[in-house]
Amino acid sequence: MLPRNWTEQHVPCISIDGWTGDVWKVAFELAQTDGIEFKILKIDHGVGVVKILKQDILLKDLTDNLGDQQFSYYYDHINELPIMEWKEAYSWLQA
Repeated sequence: MLPRNWTEQHVPCISIDGWTGDVWKVAFELAQTDGIEFKILKIDHGVGVVKILKQDILLKDLTDNLGDQQFSYYYDHINELPIMEWKEAYSWLQA
């Protein structure tokens, strides 16, 4: 969920060092979805964790906004994602 550069997120895959694809797009959708708590743990290439808070959750659909977006959008908006360091995430996971 956290590509380090444009080659790691390029679709189709062109990286030999690791590939995240554009899964970061669903991270923006999860971050805006009501009825869940979503965090990205800053480990590996970003591990997404979802806590379900209610039933009948409808994923926020940002396809119209994100469908054609590339790494530059992700890079410019990364501060909108709920990214947590491990120590903070450990406490959140236990709560």
